[in-house]
Amino acid sequence: MYIGRRIGYGKVPFTPHSIPFVLLGATLLWFGWFGFNPGSAGAAGALESQAFQNTNVATAVAALWWMFLSWAHTGKTSAVGAASGAITGLVAITPASGFVGTWASII
Repeated sequence: MYIGRRIGYGKVPFTPHSIPFVLLGATLLWFGWFGFNPGSAGAAGALESQAFQNTNVATAVAALWWMFLSWAHTGKTSAVGAASGAITGLVAITPASGFVGTWASII
């Protein structure tokens, strides 16, 4: 507040510095999340299998929906938007990844 707003804030669109790095980061998060959701139990079983499946399905569906909504809103899609959707799906499914059905992970 002391320095003030950034120059061009609200007037100039701020784009990501490197789209390949955004996609690489999202891909690494998607891959690493499998160590967090199903891997945190430390044993293989039905609960972990469900968590693995729900993590992947929720992430993929969220990325597709984000692309669809972006297309409906602006008329074009972006890879950065798909990456944002994927990360949103990862965050959304984490609390219940092993305890809901696959249909719920799609919703």
